[in-house]
Amino acid sequence: MRLFEAILLVCVLLAFVRLIIPHLREMRWISYITPITLIIAIIQVLVEGSRWQMIPAYTLTAVVSII
Repeated sequence: MRLFEAILLVCVLLAFVRLIIPHLREMRWISYITPITLIIAIIQVLVEGSRWQMIPAYTLTAVVSII
């Protein structure tokens, strides 16, 4: 697994957990995780190239960004 892929997966996981656990929304630093996830996804695609194995992470990034 490449570096930005691992970072993207961690960010997506944090963003998803933020959505399902209500009291985490009150934490100040966690509110920045959604834009950071989107930026990391764009960087990962541009630098390392997209891979079909990462489609669930890209989809979850899009869903979290829309919500």
